[in-house]
Amino acid sequence: MRHLSFLPAATVAWNGKKGNLSATYLRRIWRPSIDYLNPEIYYISEESKIKGNPSLKPQYANRFTLAYARQIRNGYLNMQVSYERTKDMVDQVYIEDYTTTTYQNAGRSRMFSATGSYYLPLLKNMLTLNLSAGVTHQSLKLTPSMQASSLSTGNEGWIFNSSMNVSYMAPRNWFFNLSGTYISRIIAMNYTTRLKPTLDLLARKSLWKGRIDLSIRYTDMFGLWHRQRTDYRLKGVYQHSEVSLPSSMLSFSVTWHFGTNFRSRNAGSAINNEDITIK
Repeated sequence: MRHLSFLPAATVAWNGKKGNLSATYLRRIWRPSIDYLNPEIYYISEESKIKGNPSLKPQYANRFTLAYARQIRNGYLNMQVSYERTKDMVDQVYIEDYTTTTYQNAGRSRMFSATGSYYLPLLKNMLTLNLSAGVTHQSLKLTPSMQASSLSTGNEGWIFNSSMNVSYMAPRNWFFNLSGTYISRIIAMNYTTRLKPTLDLLARKSLWKGRIDLSIRYTDMFGLWHRQRTDYRLKGVYQHSEVSLPSSMLSFSVTWHFGTNFRSRNAGSAINNEDITIK
């Protein structure tokens, strides 16, 4: 099926002595894949099944963003405020029973977010620090027609997210990186999942003029990320589940870079034309 869509985008920017300010409008489209359209039932378990919907329509979103950027001494500050409204939102809803979900253009979504980040290079760029934090309010509402036929009730709430990244390029071709991420929750039409932070550590040694890299990575050092709790809220039903799986992993890798390095090339000697006389 062919669809003709009008997807405008516009940006207005202002550059001044106290920073750069920009305002952006963007209209986006999301088209359902074959997995969403397939009417066959996909069995995850006896208590969890998913059914596709061949009648799905595309999902449209309008996003407004106001961004500010400024250099503060050696650091760089970025701040952003955005509002996004989604129409004909595609999500899983319960209609026939409490064990089978199907994809529907179930409703509309409104999301407001404010984020800020700061980047600071130190020690002649050998040490870099990158911090970011943000807050989001998300609201998922069913259409009036879906409210009568669906067992889902909609959802809304606040989400806090933050990240940090510290990198150090040490002498003798050593590189160290410590990174962490935290997202407080995931909000969907039928459930809310509460997440834990994760912290990763990387150490890398380069040998033979950068041809060989030896790396050791410790993922999710404290094993917190997979300790999750999910709350399901449907008409007449409240259920919660808790998951705790081993997520920490220690890995070692060897990387060999082969071939020609094209980062720098010799253009050859210059041609001397001083003996040419122009008439």
